[in-house]
Amino acid sequence: MAKAPRRVPRASGCNFQRAGAAGSCLVAGEGPAATSKGYASATTDSGHSGREENWFFVGKPGVPNAPKLTDYYYRATHQATVATKELVKSYYGANAITRAYFNGCSNGGRQAITEAVRYPDDFDGIIVGCPWLDPAGSALLNVQRSKSFLDAANYIPLDRFTEIDTAVLAKCDGLDGVKDGLIQNPSRCDFDPHSLVPRVLTTAQADALDHYLDAVRDQQGHLVHPGSSVARLQAQFNGVRNNGDGTPLRAMLYEKPAPFPTASAPWGEGKNESHNWNSARGVIQDLAFNDSSVDMNNDIFQANRSVKPEFLKSLYERLSPEVVADPAKLQAFLKKGGKILMYHGLSDVTINGFGTILYYQALADQNGGRCRTRCGCSWCRACSIATTGPIRSSSTR
Repeated sequence: MAKAPRRVPRASGCNFQRAGAAGSCLVAGEGPAATSKGYASATTDSGHSGREENWFFVGKPGVPNAPKLTDYYYRATHQATVATKELVKSYYGANAITRAYFNGCSNGGRQAITEAVRYPDDFDGIIVGCPWLDPAGSALLNVQRSKSFLDAANYIPLDRFTEIDTAVLAKCDGLDGVKDGLIQNPSRCDFDPHSLVPRVLTTAQADALDHYLDAVRDQQGHLVHPGSSVARLQAQFNGVRNNGDGTPLRAMLYEKPAPFPTASAPWGEGKNESHNWNSARGVIQDLAFNDSSVDMNNDIFQANRSVKPEFLKSLYERLSPEVVADPAKLQAFLKKGGKILMYHGLSDVTINGFGTILYYQALADQNGGRCRTRCGCSWCRACSIATTGPIRSSSTR
């Protein structure tokens, strides 16, 4: 059963704000920030505790824990919303909730879109931050990016990225008409890593960085997931997160090459892997196949670097409840007057901002064009943020 912590202010106009969960669950929500503005607020653990290992299978690996996975994908958020609305109405003696909003980032952004698609009457508006619209494609990109640098000859020392970023800015900073140390639109930056050979990079290192920036494609060359941003590469590679036990978790690379580049666990077992590899494991091994023995290093990509057809088909079939990358499914929410505010940092190292841009462009095309979407209807506004987070010169390259 999903747990849903709730907070209500002392006085309220019966407005309700729901906080989304980043990662696979959320222990504590954004209650104080919402209640200080007069909202009742709630969040949920998505049906499992963050300390609950192997929650995704039953009995033995490979047997999915369907109730918990369903809670995680969509049911817990909806049921917690319905229950909290009733609690708020009872607490204030109100007949109805005046306005209800969902505010989520990362996996919480996915939850926001999922709510609007599956339960369009739950909320009047959703704030969608850095949304995890396509966890399957995002995981494949993270595996591809990590594999680019596994061979010792491909590994780029972390201190080289200062020079790499300097070269990127020199080429692309002024494309927006202002030299301010930011690349406002990375998709316009046609930076070639081989321009730094041999002064900064070897040919093998430039090839690896080029592959890191590439899109994920299927056997026919069709786009599976957009490639990486060329902006703020040092932050993408050297950004450090906390494992929760005080040890660092680097976004992409460690100080040394992976010790076991051809093994299923290139960094060995435990917490020595990069954040992106760890994130991909959570999606592919845990959510999709419910089995930690799936060999991400050797069983996903073919020699030509395309995704193996059978793996691609199986991954998307298994994760179909979690993938919310089709904007056409928002029509019921939009027709009832629902509002959407989207934002995404264009240097996000884990969830690709280009995917959000493609989603918004498709949404605009389906609803009268971008200008009508942003201005005339006033129901969807998208913002890109050049510096948020630790999208390639060509996103579908």
